[in-house]
Amino acid sequence: MSSVDSMPPVYPTQAHSSDGHAVVIPKNSLTHPINISWMIPDEHIPYLTATRLPENIDLFDLLTNPAAYELEAGRIADALASADTTKRMGGFIGNLALSSCPGKKVRLNGPVRGRASINRDLDLDFQRLRSFGITTVVCCLNDSELAFLGAPWPKYYELATKNNIDIIRLPMIEGSCPENVEGIDAIVDEVSERMKTGQNVLAHCRGGVGRAGLFACCWFLKNLYCLSPERAIRLVRMRRSPKAIETMRQAEFIVHYAEHVGRALERQSMAEVRAHMMLERERQRERELVAQMHAQVARRERRAEVMGTPVEIVGNKVAGSQPPKRNSL
Repeated sequence: MSSVDSMPPVYPTQAHSSDGHAVVIPKNSLTHPINISWMIPDEHIPYLTATRLPENIDLFDLLTNPAAYELEAGRIADALASADTTKRMGGFIGNLALSSCPGKKVRLNGPVRGRASINRDLDLDFQRLRSFGITTVVCCLNDSELAFLGAPWPKYYELATKNNIDIIRLPMIEGSCPENVEGIDAIVDEVSERMKTGQNVLAHCRGGVGRAGLFACCWFLKNLYCLSPERAIRLVRMRRSPKAIETMRQAEFIVHYAEHVGRALERQSMAEVRAHMMLERERQRERELVAQMHAQVARRERRAEVMGTPVEIVGNKVAGSQPPKRNSL
């Protein structure tokens, strides 16, 4: 599945009436199949499946910096060479995609400022998502906005279930962001776990640019595919739309989320250091006990040589017959 395959076919958006005036052609799921934008290029999936990115290079580097790509060329080649083996052993990681709202219906009374009517079919859109191996959809719209767009939640859920698609709700007001970083962090973790099994996940809002783009940025940051919020935003704009991340509030939230990820990594690093120190202390205690046991054995052996008593080690204890007692006179 390539990114090109997920692009809709090119149809004319304007026609001309008999009097020569331009007529904007309505868009639907047949004339304009829902546009799916993949966040990771297909050619990098085997590499990211086989290995983690180096600490000082991220996905943005690989896509924009030829020097960074050349630096990793050997590891990328190895990953591609082992692609068949990886696939046989369980397949590749899944990918994240963005799109507009399935089943969206807007401007049904006619074009507005040259923008065509959109009258999508919810079932056909879900069928298209499923055809690309998308098994989970992160819906960034609340019930009111879904209904406004012509995809009311009961029907939305029914047709998603019919097409074997799981729905994760992450509602946000247009132009806004989640209430806290912990809520979206839990969803990013759940999505990432599903992707480890090869499942593809799609996030959408109304146009798949602002709120869905915010989710993609958080996903890039949590998985260390991008090493800064600025790079995450630039990568989403590169892969989806230059308009992605529409408001300052959304950009600020992504910065806060990056700080949250950084603190979590610091805690994880400190926990690993503490665990290592505790393990070293335990090993030191074991070494001291072994040294004490050997010293005890050495003392018993010297005593046995004097008294003629054999020494035997049973478990961690030194056993041996006691030296004969002298008969009292």
